[in-house]
Amino acid sequence: MYKEYETPRRLCKGLDKYFVQKIGGTAPVDYLQQEYLLACKTYDKKQYAKALSMFLALEKKGGTGVDLFNDIALTYFKLKDYDKCIEYSQKVLTTAETGCYAPACHNAAFAYEKKGDYKRAKINRERAIEYYEKYGVYQADENVDYNKIYKSAYDSTMLKLKQSTR
Repeated sequence: MYKEYETPRRLCKGLDKYFVQKIGGTAPVDYLQQEYLLACKTYDKKQYAKALSMFLALEKKGGTGVDLFNDIALTYFKLKDYDKCIEYSQKVLTTAETGCYAPACHNAAFAYEKKGDYKRAKINRERAIEYYEKYGVYQADENVDYNKIYKSAYDSTMLKLKQSTR
C-alpha cells in the first residue's frame, strides 16, 4: 500500500470523466488524488472496513485503474471476503496494465488457499510466474526478488495441494 516515501499512485482511470460530467469543467485532480491516498492511508492504519468503503466510493465514481482494483482486492482479503478478493484480482487482468498481472494472480492464489481450493491456487501461482517472466512487475522494488517470491509461494501451494489430497 501507499507509503510516505513512494511517489503518489496514478489517478484511478475514469474518475476525471466522472467529475467533468457531474461538476462541469476540468476535474479536480488534486482532490481525487488526495481522496485516493487517504483511502490508502486508512488501509495502512488497518481500518479495512473504512478503507473498503472509500475505495468502493471511488469505483462508483468511475474509477477503473489497476491500483484501485488491486487495493480493493487486498482489502477484501484482509476482511476475509475471499470471493470478492478473487473477483477484483480478476478485474486487474481485464486492463492493459500487464505489469500488474503477476501480483493480481499472486493475490488471487492466496485467496484460493484460504478457501482451501489448492488446485485453483496452483493455477494462479503458475500464471503469476508466467506473467512475471513475460511482463515483469509494475513499480517493482529493485530490492525485491519477485521471481523468488512467486516460485517460493508456488512451492508452498504445491505442498498444501499434496497434503490436501492424502
